[in-house]
Amino acid sequence: MRVAFPIGRTNYLRPLGAVIVACQALGHEVFCVQYRNEPELVTRLTGVRADVVIALEPPPPGVVTPWCWLQYQTDFLAYGAPGIRWTREDFARCDAWAIYSDWWRQWLPDGIAERAVVTGMPELDEVEGIDPNAVRREYRLGARPVVLFLPSQDADADLVTLAALRAFDAEAILIIRARPKDRVTWAMRHQADLVITDDAWSPPTILKLLSVASLMVHTYSTAVLEAAYCGVPSVCLVPEHLSFYPGAERVLHGGEGIFCWPDLVYHAPHIRRVALANVTAKPDARATYVERFLGDDGRRGARVRALAAGLVGARRRGSQ
Repeated sequence: MRVAFPIGRTNYLRPLGAVIVACQALGHEVFCVQYRNEPELVTRLTGVRADVVIALEPPPPGVVTPWCWLQYQTDFLAYGAPGIRWTREDFARCDAWAIYSDWWRQWLPDGIAERAVVTGMPELDEVEGIDPNAVRREYRLGARPVVLFLPSQDADADLVTLAALRAFDAEAILIIRARPKDRVTWAMRHQADLVITDDAWSPPTILKLLSVASLMVHTYSTAVLEAAYCGVPSVCLVPEHLSFYPGAERVLHGGEGIFCWPDLVYHAPHIRRVALANVTAKPDARATYVERFLGDDGRRGARVRALAAGLVGARRRGSQ
């Protein structure tokens, strides 16, 4: 089976990596197709002549190769939100839809939701292969506790948060996880012990850091999903305006949602409103969060591979 993986940005390899590995494990031919726009993607897919495509976005018009759309963190929450380009027609052009758990069906269009297949979050397959002791040696962390900070879009607010985290536990190692697009100022770097760029995918850097973290602080980062799975409590800081997050009104449901979960994901308007000493992750809270949002049943990458293989088999049977 020839499998194409469209790679619009380098960080697409993070959610797709476990599926790529699962395909390679059975000897399938894998093609990572880099592209800058939809016409280029169509051209390159034509050249690859794949049997199936596994992607994080719907296919451009005109693509006839069987297409499996894999959920990418919270992106499906954006369907139907103002300013989002995805339409029902985008969903309808796909042949299969892979979602993390049954909870996500409610956000998909009628007629699609019922046909989506629960596969779990493939990236999490890589957690069990990470050795926390090796991570501590790699970054020279010793045995000290680790506080992980993910920058927001507001450098001034980030600086205030970092100062509060530093004051909370002077013995902890304060790490800024920085993506290439993040703005990390000199003043922010001065507050932190380490700034680590998240640019790896096998395993993803964020999963390595979470394997040693005691706490993660962020502003509506979708890394909350990985943190919860890893049993790391997190504080989600709430900006005054949520317009930057499409579908933001959908993330909280009576105080329980992706970014607010009792005894696991703490929700606060400002870091100074958080009793950091009380921020812990209770096992029962972690278990219920994972069950609801992540479908923790193992072999996630292999399940997406099997879904794609089913599309190929159906196409071949239909052509006979």
